[in-house]
Amino acid sequence: MAAVLFTFFARLGVGYFKEATRPVVQDEPAEDVPTSISLTYVCDMCGLELAVVKVAKEKGPKHCGEEMRLVVERD
Repeated sequence: MAAVLFTFFARLGVGYFKEATRPVVQDEPAEDVPTSISLTYVCDMCGLELAVVKVAKEKGPKHCGEEMRLVVERD
């Protein structure tokens, strides 16, 4: 029984110190979209905006399992 408890607490301690010593990743700022972008889509579920330079098909891309909505079309 003591060996099982020791193993449990040893794994817990090692996992804690691994997580505590991991560096924090900083979020990168959003980039400006060039004016040459032809299509911009937005996901109604999560709010993700996607700028498309080259369209592969007539339908919009999918995100969160739903088709994204076209918000800007430039020529």
